[in-house]
Amino acid sequence: MIRSRSRRTARYGAALAAALVVLTGCSSGVSGPRSTSAAEASVPAPSPDPLRWSTCGKNLECATLKVPQEYTEPDGRQIPLAIMRHRATDPGRRIGSLVFNPGGPGVSATGTLRDLPRTAGTPGAFSPAVLARFDIIAMDPRGVGRSQAVRCLTDEQRAEAAGTDFDPAVPGGKPLPRLLTDAAAFTNGCVKHRSKEFLASLSTDNVARDIDQVRSALGEDTITYYGLSYGTVVGPMYATLFPHRVRQMVLDAPVDTNQWFGNPLPFQHEVAVASERTLDAWFETCRAEGTAVCPFGAGDPQGAFDTLTDTLEAKPLEVAPIKGVTPGGELDGAMALEATRALAGDQNTWPLLTSSLLAAQDGNGAPLSPSPPRCSKPTPRYAAPTGRPPPASPRTRQQPPRPSPRPSGSGPGPPTPP
Repeated sequence: MIRSRSRRTARYGAALAAALVVLTGCSSGVSGPRSTSAAEASVPAPSPDPLRWSTCGKNLECATLKVPQEYTEPDGRQIPLAIMRHRATDPGRRIGSLVFNPGGPGVSATGTLRDLPRTAGTPGAFSPAVLARFDIIAMDPRGVGRSQAVRCLTDEQRAEAAGTDFDPAVPGGKPLPRLLTDAAAFTNGCVKHRSKEFLASLSTDNVARDIDQVRSALGEDTITYYGLSYGTVVGPMYATLFPHRVRQMVLDAPVDTNQWFGNPLPFQHEVAVASERTLDAWFETCRAEGTAVCPFGAGDPQGAFDTLTDTLEAKPLEVAPIKGVTPGGELDGAMALEATRALAGDQNTWPLLTSSLLAAQDGNGAPLSPSPPRCSKPTPRYAAPTGRPPPASPRTRQQPPRPSPRPSGSGPGPPTPP
């Protein structure tokens, strides 16, 4: 059974969307769906050996699975995939394995799962009931995280990109010739870092086949699947290729792939509109909760934000490089706007948004500047859902907005056990 939760997605808007991969220096790790020929479909998939688990954290086990780089050549080159498991806490009532894909593309599933127990009850996390009855399985997709992450820019190139003055009135934030030059440099960097054959294998259908290899190695006849954002593209691909292997599937904030791949400008426009709505919701909530909870703007957060972005556009903040935090560069008004939109997209990061904007007002642009690539060593940070703002952090992971502007203690989540 496939259930779909239809919600608008909050992502970086048009000005930063085209430049995001340049700032992170990582490829998305997965290309769009590609057609599967009859010849490809008829090639028998290999039977993997059972996974050999080792402890890698509290209630966590890790393993590595070798899969074909190309399934049309099952006996050819093999590539490693990083797998993590959180064992069901009530083994006697265990239902099975729940494969979790947090999206991106480019987000490390193992890095996300490692941090999820600290954020129970937040969007994308798992309730105690789900943790009790399912083994939660995270697989870093090929080219992502610990599955041979693709990094396409050097630290120096990323720092230079972070210092670029983005123009919010221009699609992509920069003139077309500059965008083409940046795209060429990015592509050349990818090829220098990984082979062309490996890069060509980074497709949605191969990721779906990888998931089925994980299923087989787990010894499961069927799996439960929970996908967010880009994970809602991988899930239907898996269900198409292996319909008899799906016990239940939940797609959280489904992506319109027809627009994403075939008509991206209207798609980005809809994303920008949705992002503005979630930002307006944060303004409204900030005013309603008062300065004791949301001190930014002293009662007029929207006016303060407009002033801040105008000030940064006229005189960007210099951001020093901080290892593991930001490559440094400059923070201008356009970049601050897009980072703010991203943080506004998840109500659980609203306290972090408040502290980040206060820091920028005080001359510290690091919390709103680009974070390091998560493909190298993912360390996602999660803000407290309520209460006073935590210390400033560069976390800018996007989540879909929820219908109400008020935070609540729980949110949409994975399948509920019967």
